[in-house]
Formats: sequence, structure tokens, C-alpha cells
Amino acid sequence: MPGAEDGEILAHARRTKRMVVTLDKDFAALVFRDSFPHAGVVLLRLDDESPENVIKIFGAFSEKIGEIPELHKRFIVLSEEKIRIR
Repeated sequence: MPGAEDGEILAHARRTKRMVVTLDKDFAALVFRDSFPHAGVVLLRLDDESPENVIKIFGAFSEKIGEIPELHKRFIVLSEEKIRIR
């Protein structure tokens, strides 16, 4: 959704039952400060935001998805060191 506002992206993802995967920290403000409803957000907070590192970190996370209870409506922060789920 190029050019769409962050709120529009969250609303569309919620309607279509999809999680948003992003490097944009503004989504945290929408979810926590503004209580914007969502289907789930994965925020990548990486020191190295190169495409190769994003793929590596998200790939490692996707391998662990089966070990993580219900992801629907969760806010997940991935970094090179850890996974935080709220």
C-alpha cells in the first residue's frame, strides 16, 4: 500500500486478518498511545536494516512461530538479540 497512512495500513490488515511487518516505529505509537485496533504488528528494531539482515532476522523468527502462543492481536518486537511479545 505505497503512500497509505499508517492507520490505513493497520485498518486494512485488520480487515483482511493480516499482521503488519514493519521497520517503522510509528506503528508502536498508533497501537500503544492511540489504542489503534490491529490484527498484529511485527516491528523490526534492527541496528542493521539491510535487506539481508531483515531477511535473516525475520527468517529466524518465522522458524520459532510454532513455539509462540497465539500471535493474533500481539505487538512483537524483533531485534538482533531478542523477541519481545506484548
